[in-house]
Amino acid sequence: MKRILALVLLIAVLGTSMVFASGQKQAADGLTKVKVAHHMGYSGAAVVAIGTKMGYFQEEGLDVELVPFTSGPAEIAAMVSGDLQFGYIGSGATTLAVKGDVEIIYFQNLGDAEVIVANKDSGIKSVADLKGKSIATTLGTSGENIVNLALERAGLNVGSGPDSVNLINMDMGGCVTAMLAGKIDAVCVWGSYKVTLEQQLGDKYVALAKTSDFADTYASVSSWLATQDYIDANPGTVQAFANALAKSMDYWKDNEKQVATWVAELLETDIPTIESQIGTVFFYNSDELKQALDNGTVKRYYEVQQQSMFDTGKIDNMVSLDEYVQWDYMYNAIANR
Repeated sequence: MKRILALVLLIAVLGTSMVFASGQKQAADGLTKVKVAHHMGYSGAAVVAIGTKMGYFQEEGLDVELVPFTSGPAEIAAMVSGDLQFGYIGSGATTLAVKGDVEIIYFQNLGDAEVIVANKDSGIKSVADLKGKSIATTLGTSGENIVNLALERAGLNVGSGPDSVNLINMDMGGCVTAMLAGKIDAVCVWGSYKVTLEQQLGDKYVALAKTSDFADTYASVSSWLATQDYIDANPGTVQAFANALAKSMDYWKDNEKQVATWVAELLETDIPTIESQIGTVFFYNSDELKQALDNGTVKRYYEVQQQSMFDTGKIDNMVSLDEYVQWDYMYNAIANR
């Protein structure tokens, strides 16, 4: 796969016309217009909330339009079609990066957001109790990953055999509605959807498994993406976006409660719901990210993530990280700090 030379990454894409050769538009104020996907939770919206509030995108010459998504696969489909330029994804949709649909341009965080939830009234007390029952999550996401890992550890599987569980594909809103209505035995949710179930179920809320239960074999890595075609045509814009991400991550590290307030505003939800998610992400500022890149820590996160995809049949073959992670954008962004 074609790699972008570090020198090229440092060259700003300038122009006076209203439309670049790549087709991206330039606003009247000279800013490059880009559409950016975020998710409906603390980790999935924090960086763009910061970048918007602090003016980091504008500092890098970008006019950002934020577009909300509830899962990575739909977002990536929009990116491939050209409707989006950049996007945030959790661990599950990274399979599509491994398969070559998109490229990772920035590491954001490790997550502990996903949880498998049951209602105490159902009598389900453990993952093993899901045998012969139904569980819902959004397929192709980190939710599906956690379900598969939890079932495997409990000696169960998805299918129709004696030790099987029926896995149903629902969006996050549907999972919450089905659980509260008693239409499903268990769900795997994350972020504000988890908080809603905690609040609505009260003492009937039962957490059967969570992401950190599988830290020995699974890394829930969240990243920022662009397509290879967009990167090839707009390396300067991609670097500018990565620079804004680095600035936002640095601010986030020391101002989590303020960031939670901004995320709540962006997502039009209450502040306590977002504040309750603060402990579900582990991330680096620029200095820490440089160290983690230099000593191979970030590389190991992606290796463990990919190994889990292979072990669970999500990908057919292991590939080099360099096939889908473009490290230079990260290095250049933190070097500019």
